[in-house]
Amino acid sequence: MKTTRILLALLLLTFAVWSPTIAEDKPATETKPAAEAKPAAEEEYYYLVYMVGKKIGWAKATQARAKVDGKDMFVEGLHLYMKVKRAHDGMEFETIVESKDYSLTSGQSVRSWQTTKNGGQTSRTEIEYGEKAVTLTQTVDGKSATKTLNHDYTDLYAGHHAWKQLKMKGIKPGASFVFHTVETMSEKILSTTWTIKGETEIKTGEGLVYSALTVEQQTGEQKVTAYYDDGGVPVKMEFGGIIAAERTPKMPEDFKPDVFEGLANMTKSDVALPGGVTQFTASSMEVHFKFKHDDSDIVPYLYDTNGYHDVIKYERDGETGYALKLKAQKLPADYKAPALPFVGLSDEVKAFLKPTPACPSDDKDLLAEAQKQVTGATDSLDAARKLCSFVCGYLGKESGATGNASALQAYKEKKGDCTEHSALFVALARAAGLPARNCSGVVYLTMSDGGGVFGMHAWSEVWLGRWVPVDATVNEVGTSARYMFVNHSEPGTEYGQGRQMRLLEQEVRPVIGYYEMEDGKNWTRKDFKRFDFSKPLVPKGK
Repeated sequence: MKTTRILLALLLLTFAVWSPTIAEDKPATETKPAAEAKPAAEEEYYYLVYMVGKKIGWAKATQARAKVDGKDMFVEGLHLYMKVKRAHDGMEFETIVESKDYSLTSGQSVRSWQTTKNGGQTSRTEIEYGEKAVTLTQTVDGKSATKTLNHDYTDLYAGHHAWKQLKMKGIKPGASFVFHTVETMSEKILSTTWTIKGETEIKTGEGLVYSALTVEQQTGEQKVTAYYDDGGVPVKMEFGGIIAAERTPKMPEDFKPDVFEGLANMTKSDVALPGGVTQFTASSMEVHFKFKHDDSDIVPYLYDTNGYHDVIKYERDGETGYALKLKAQKLPADYKAPALPFVGLSDEVKAFLKPTPACPSDDKDLLAEAQKQVTGATDSLDAARKLCSFVCGYLGKESGATGNASALQAYKEKKGDCTEHSALFVALARAAGLPARNCSGVVYLTMSDGGGVFGMHAWSEVWLGRWVPVDATVNEVGTSARYMFVNHSEPGTEYGQGRQMRLLEQEVRPVIGYYEMEDGKNWTRKDFKRFDFSKPLVPKGK
């Protein structure tokens, strides 16, 4: 899974805390309508962006008061430039983000837009706020979808309003303010809590020193820490100690990124199961790892019990962590898959036939390819296998120019990593009438050199009378016991979306304690005390 995909999402979430305070006595300036608004008196602030200590980008944030559509408004803007240069192959991924947020002087949000250019792909998000509904429109390379979020909230506020509320409370440690915000990845209105932690001294990577107020900001499962100066302008923003944006006096000239080694999204295993990259026959595997328990009423367990594994939280020998009993999900030879087209699908399953901007299964080229590949299929399982085999062979096993490619972009570029394989399979499956969805998580691999690794991964699931895992990267329909499921990475899903970051923050290093192969051969680590899975964790908060 490309680090760029995770990085971009986290960067945008980090900058969502941008919330300068604008002096109330500043006069409003007459401007053009919102779509063309250019306030005459903008204030600008510049930031350098770091990833695990490496400088990878910069941002310019602007704020002004303006007369927009005849109303006094706050106008907050952001220009974000990011360039990741990978150490192992020298490839560069460039991302440019432009955004504007408009809100009334009361703090009530009015509208916002954000445009992201990532490699060869352009996406745009637009939000219109109404009294009882929010309209969210997302577009990827001209493919659009609009969703209406009905609500009864009176506190859909911009960031500066939260800051004003904290000031009214006296800005003392422990003071907090709860409001609501539109979260575009989950396509939901989520509760946000800002909590004062106290004064601190911040020293930036350039050696500048600021006195700042620390504010923890929790939105759903995601947490950002922001440090504000006396004027309410962020000095530093950080996400889990991995991403940081630090104030700098001026915009960087001729910006050159540091060479980025990458996140700890892959770790070596001291145990290698028999079989190469694509030959796995494990029927069961027990994996455990150290982890500081961090779940709460808001934050779900790091892993849940489901079709991929049974899960427990453990505390033993002075350590806390998680243990997973991984399960195979291969289909029996006599499995009777439904015929195509399906009849009598539930509404829940039918939802995964719908096109989305990133998965335009109604695109004429994808429709034509899907029909071509499933011609002659005897049933839904045969169709899924044909599509999986096509995607595996069609996409070159190398990163394309786009760090977060849509299914159509992957189809055009004809190459990609696991995320592109999953995206293209899901789009073609939906185009062929097969409900399908994208998954994220961690997978075990025995590499061609004989070593074992755990790495972040993307794969799919397809409906064949029940949900069946599909890994188009290695051409598998039905999987062996090597997948650690994190979440479904589909628009509208919120549950589990913060898990990947939590894994990266704590640098999880899975340890294999036991495995059994399909032929009955097994292995147990010396002196390994197997865990008790008789009372596995069940999902909470769904």
